[in-house]
Amino acid sequence: MKSGLRIRILAVLVIVLCFGLPAASAQLPEPAAAPPPPTNVSASDGAYSTKIQITWYPSAGANGYRVFRSDTVDGNKTSLANTTATEYSDYEPGPVQVRYYWVIACVDNANCSGYSNSDSGFRGLATPTVYASDGTYTDKVRITWNIVQGATSYTLYRGTTSAGYDVAVANITNTYYDNTSAVPGTMYYYWVRAFSTSPADQSGDGEDTGYRQYPPPMGVSATDGLWTDRVVVTWNAVAGTGRYQVWRVPAAGGTAVRVALTTDTVAHDTLATPGASYEYRVWACTADDTICGAYATDLGYRKLTPPTGVAASDGTYTDKVRVSWAAHPYATFYKVRRGLTAGHYSETFPDVAASPYDDATAERGVQYYYIVQACTAAGCSDFTAYDGGYRNFAAPTGVAASDGTFPDKVRVTWNASTGAAYYRIERATSPTGAKTIIAGPAATSYDDTSASVGTFYYYWISACNAQFCSAPSVGDMGYRTQATPTPTATLTSTRTPTITPTPTRTATPRPTNTPGPTPTRVPGLQRRVFLPLVMK
Repeated sequence: MKSGLRIRILAVLVIVLCFGLPAASAQLPEPAAAPPPPTNVSASDGAYSTKIQITWYPSAGANGYRVFRSDTVDGNKTSLANTTATEYSDYEPGPVQVRYYWVIACVDNANCSGYSNSDSGFRGLATPTVYASDGTYTDKVRITWNIVQGATSYTLYRGTTSAGYDVAVANITNTYYDNTSAVPGTMYYYWVRAFSTSPADQSGDGEDTGYRQYPPPMGVSATDGLWTDRVVVTWNAVAGTGRYQVWRVPAAGGTAVRVALTTDTVAHDTLATPGASYEYRVWACTADDTICGAYATDLGYRKLTPPTGVAASDGTYTDKVRVSWAAHPYATFYKVRRGLTAGHYSETFPDVAASPYDDATAERGVQYYYIVQACTAAGCSDFTAYDGGYRNFAAPTGVAASDGTFPDKVRVTWNASTGAAYYRIERATSPTGAKTIIAGPAATSYDDTSASVGTFYYYWISACNAQFCSAPSVGDMGYRTQATPTPTATLTSTRTPTITPTPTRTATPRPTNTPGPTPTRVPGLQRRVFLPLVMK
């Protein structure tokens, strides 16, 4: 106030010196009275995170105000601003730094009041910026936030809806928290609030949502050819799962196909191609499939059905046993096994691309039992039922029956047949007549002493063992000749013979040799042409 009065006095003196004293009737203007100090000065206590807001009531007659600040209640005051408003925002102090404020009221920025009562205030804590992990971890939800200047601790709140929280964790001094109690697949709301102790303040709530990921299901197992009509996939349950997704992808690469959506821990894939290998993938998901964890896998395949129509040749061939079967629609190759007894198949042959398979290693005259599997790279079918078969002996060659060489027999000879234990001899009286088995020698010749004189016989030889005989050989015809009579004694006499004149003999025509039956040549039969003896 004193300074304002001095200014007015100096102004009057200048007027007098320049213009002289005024007339006696003129009077000097009264200086304006200083307004009263402002009242209700209030500085915000953490209401704003970016400023301290100072407000006051207007003073009567004042048309301006000056705002002062100090770090302490009795410290030096610093003028901050002149304003005609009744509020001021101080952005300079840091968060939770207490400052003291005063305000004076002025008229024309000259005639000013004294200081108002002081009030302290501080800038509030900023709201944390919060991030909650969305399925990044299978064992937790990690919540992180930025450092809030001035904060001494943080409190974390968690809820399953945005309406409120059910878990609170206080006095966190880090800027992250791992929520390991979160149930996998459940969406949570997280809030973080910053706190300070001096002055005591708390920020707004930073918010974010996050969830703990489902872990891959453990124990995933797909059957490897256990069933011919399906692949069965099983796994262990995952806590909190709404349902599971099961997909298959060809092991060699290709399009993924969903096999099942199920709340169970087993799935049946009845549409898998038999013999094809697949990678089966299992996910744990929420009931609406909005959240699914990482998948776990296993390889599996549907088993091929055994081939049908397996048949092994029964002596049809002398150089092999032919094993045949119906082609399998999904097989890429086959396995053939052989055994000497049914149920024991110790011999395996190289993989076979298609039916038939010729077993040229079979021994002649040995009964074998054959089974077949249909296969792919993934695996093979069960074995078929067995079928028996054998490789036949070659029919003997060089069969020859004697043509009247012997009066007491017909001798039949032939070449040996590999593997034969004995030979079956069949005989007939005509090329097409009924055959009779007459002998089974081990040697390669036979004397037929039962042959009748004057009868043509036809002979066929088969190579045999205890189980099997070859086809009959090419036949040959033979016969037994009639023996010439031999005198048994010499007649003698002591009588003197009476010589009688030789009678005249009437010539009698000599009988004509009548040939016997002419054999008919039969293909494969050796031809023997002979005439039977006619006694005179």
